[in-house]
Amino acid sequence: MVSIEAELIERVLPNGDVEDLIDGIADAQAEILGQVVGSTDVTLDGERDDVRTGETNLGNLIVDAMIYETGADIALTNGGGIRASIDPGDITIGDIITVLPFGNYIVTTTVTGAQLKEALELGTSSYPETMGAFPHVANITFTINTANAAGSRVEDLMVKGVAVADTDVFVIATNDFMYAGGDGYEMLTNGIENEFAALDEAVIEDLA
Repeated sequence: MVSIEAELIERVLPNGDVEDLIDGIADAQAEILGQVVGSTDVTLDGERDDVRTGETNLGNLIVDAMIYETGADIALTNGGGIRASIDPGDITIGDIITVLPFGNYIVTTTVTGAQLKEALELGTSSYPETMGAFPHVANITFTINTANAAGSRVEDLMVKGVAVADTDVFVIATNDFMYAGGDGYEMLTNGIENEFAALDEAVIEDLA
């Protein structure tokens, strides 16, 4: 028995003008997405299990691009926003968009040392289990002491090699999703200082 839906599909004839329009858009997109913006000798790791449990070379590339774009003191993005790896060889615009498909843009705000530590405690609270909030950072170093309870794991927190005090103030670059409290990062919602390019555009510019 043929379903009504299948019967209707069989009766609908394609519109040649619409098909031509779709093909033209697809061709134009393919030309843009295929543009080479850089190259890599190694795999840039964006695998789900890796970016949600630790920093990777691809995550480091992204946060370094955020610093380059904004001039902020530090940068923080969430592993859950990194969606693919990049194989060795040429890197295209399409590759970057596949890695960062959400169209998030970069914002800067200010955080105290205490708020920074709170953010890192949040992002590492499930470690070693996977968590989309896992922090990928630039100009920040710290250790995770899993012997401690979640919320008290971040130790040896430093910015640019200097130990962080609770009262220190930093300009931080992050993405608009996290700034809005996404993945639980409500401590970053301190008022936007500036808005910048989309994450994918910043990475493309950094590679160019």
